[in-house]
Amino acid sequence: MPINEEYLAAFFGKNADYYLYYWRQLQAGRRVSFNAAAFFVGLFWFIYRRMYGVALLLVGLLIVEAQLEQWLLPRFIPGYNAANPGSVVVVNLVAASLYAAFGNWIYLSHARRKITRVLRRETSEEAILQQLRRRGGTSWTFFLLALGLVAAIVLLAQLYAPQP
Repeated sequence: MPINEEYLAAFFGKNADYYLYYWRQLQAGRRVSFNAAAFFVGLFWFIYRRMYGVALLLVGLLIVEAQLEQWLLPRFIPGYNAANPGSVVVVNLVAASLYAAFGNWIYLSHARRKITRVLRRETSEEAILQQLRRRGGTSWTFFLLALGLVAAIVLLAQLYAPQP
């Protein structure tokens, strides 16, 4: 189903021009780009852009990655310690680089799915644009809630961590 740029702009909300540029790039076959917000804000960027399912999937993947890192790497690298700040930085840089490289592609794919669903349900142009504005855009509310949740978890972990 063809998606016109007016629908995309309604869905994207703020920074529509930025995402329209990358939409055109995607249509030309380019999937990799650099999204600075995804690099620096990480999972919170996905939440801010209302990709809650993607954020949950990434959290799950990070948990699995951490478990594999603690289980596998000590077997292959003598003296390896997952709590070493160097390994934490490397893992975070790799994750941030992947978010940045594929964030726009993931977001544009998300937008295509959401827009296609709206186009299947709605018939009037006004209703389509209204639904796209409602389902797209950004969410400071969930961004701040997620940030607060992480801050609370870190605080509780510090307060109740076993003392040496």
